[in-house]
Amino acid sequence: IAKAKPLGIITETGIQRLMYPVSPGETVYSPDKQILTRFLGLQSTKGLNLGVIGQHELEVRLNLTRFLQKHAAILAISGAGKSYTVSVVIEELLLRTKEEGRVAIVLFDVHGEYKGMADDKSPFASSIEVFPAALIEFATNSLSGRQFAIYQPQMSSVQTRELSKITSKLYKEKTKQGITYTIEDILKELEKDD
Repeated sequence: IAKAKPLGIITETGIQRLMYPVSPGETVYSPDKQILTRFLGLQSTKGLNLGVIGQHELEVRLNLTRFLQKHAAILAISGAGKSYTVSVVIEELLLRTKEEGRVAIVLFDVHGEYKGMADDKSPFASSIEVFPAALIEFATNSLSGRQFAIYQPQMSSVQTRELSKITSKLYKEKTKQGITYTIEDILKELEKDD
């Protein structure tokens, strides 16, 4: 005996939402590979290979265009394999030929989970360039006082308002001169106000 959760009904026209529960005692069949492929929207041949659905020995191949068209999220509880799934996606993208279409990957690896992919022993090392965090800069003139406050959640609304006035003033002054303002400029303005 097992529990089953019906996800929909497969008909000639496609997959339909289940509008009523399955009748008690109804026969339940294990879907074949063709039905599962259609139901889950998988590619039968080409596509991003994420692995295999265990009980069915069915390769999970996703249409790359549909998967990465706008936004993609990999969500699960801790320990479910999110980082591993991301590494598989990255590997699959790096293995694509020019004919299959290649995409650029920008990865902010804040926990250092993917640094092994750039290791000299990795088959992907020649395709990966690592930029140390110390080399990454953001133009402060593209941040408003409210955006600074996001990174300083302990700031009060009054502090945020005052910082917004300062960033707005600096933006106007420095833009006229054709330069950008820095954190040091903000600090100097704050010291003037004291």
